[in-house]
Amino acid sequence: MNQFFLCSALLSALLACQPGVAQEVVQPGRPQVQPPRPPRPPRPPVQPVRPPYPPRPPQPPRPPIRPPRPPVNSWIPIATIVLRQPVEQAGAGLRGSSNNFRYLKLRVSNRPLTLDHLLVSYDYGPASSLPLHYRLLPGHDSRSLSLQLGGRRIRRLDLWYSSGGGLFSPATVTVLGLR
Repeated sequence: MNQFFLCSALLSALLACQPGVAQEVVQPGRPQVQPPRPPRPPRPPVQPVRPPYPPRPPQPPRPPIRPPRPPVNSWIPIATIVLRQPVEQAGAGLRGSSNNFRYLKLRVSNRPLTLDHLLVSYDYGPASSLPLHYRLLPGHDSRSLSLQLGGRRIRRLDLWYSSGGGLFSPATVTVLGLR
């Protein structure tokens, strides 16, 4: 737009310099205003709207799933203790309501282990200390250890041991119980 005014000003100045030429002021033209476009019709949705699902009928509550209780005369795995240090004490806490046993047995895997003693803590009453003082080879079980007052719920098992110890191949003790 500025160039147009500049050109028209130069042309007027040139024409004013020449005698006998009529001078005419040329006004720049106004830009044409276009009429507004008519509104576009709305586009249809990409996916058709699905009708809502019918409500489901109420269902009765499901009974809780309980694992089957093992037979009374079989050894049941209670806890697994991983022993990474050469000489130390390790333990495992037990949860659940069916942890009352009359006898315990220890099963060793991965490397030989010398057992010192086992401390059994109950929900109530004094703890039982079972002296062991023997060496177990991998894959072997200890003799069955009788708990004096059977029927009490076991809360925790602590084991004192010594082994060749290995961080990358630790000894594993599985505690088995007999009801």
